[in-house]
Amino acid sequence: TVRRADSEAPYVAISHVWADGLGSVSEDGLPMCQVKRLARLATQVGVEDGAFWQDGLCIPGDKLVRKRAIAQMNKVYAGADKTIVLDESIRSTCRLSTPKEEVLLRIATSGWMRRIWTLQEGMLGRELYFELEDGLIDCSYFGGLTFDLARQTVHILANRFDPEDEARRTFKRRLDGLKH
Repeated sequence: TVRRADSEAPYVAISHVWADGLGSVSEDGLPMCQVKRLARLATQVGVEDGAFWQDGLCIPGDKLVRKRAIAQMNKVYAGADKTIVLDESIRSTCRLSTPKEEVLLRIATSGWMRRIWTLQEGMLGRELYFELEDGLIDCSYFGGLTFDLARQTVHILANRFDPEDEARRTFKRRLDGLKH
């Protein structure tokens, strides 16, 4: 289910690098296999009907409307219950069995981390997940010393908590509990 960003119902925002194949200005939409994959990922992180927002599907092609929609993307990510990061370099090299330090290094040096617009996407979502080859991880995946290293290496992890947002405070408490 593709969800409008102004909907009250929960949805997942998909953050990605267009070069990995989920964005195009020459085609309409995405192949159905990709839509189904994104819905499965949304379901895996707890959005029961698999509702998601993805720019390649939800940003219109008309130049004027497109420009307005892009200007509103901060609201899309801030309104999302969860954000899933899709980066082919992370997905193709990391598994749940990969050492956490290596996963952290792959995230820190990924194409997704090197894009300026993904900073807001990573900062605004209530919970941030990364896709690995065989599953999804959130920031709590990095526990103990690895978590301290993660917060120092991947700066969006250290700075993504809004004290006014209860969902983010709850997530922060969950993450802070992992430090020791």
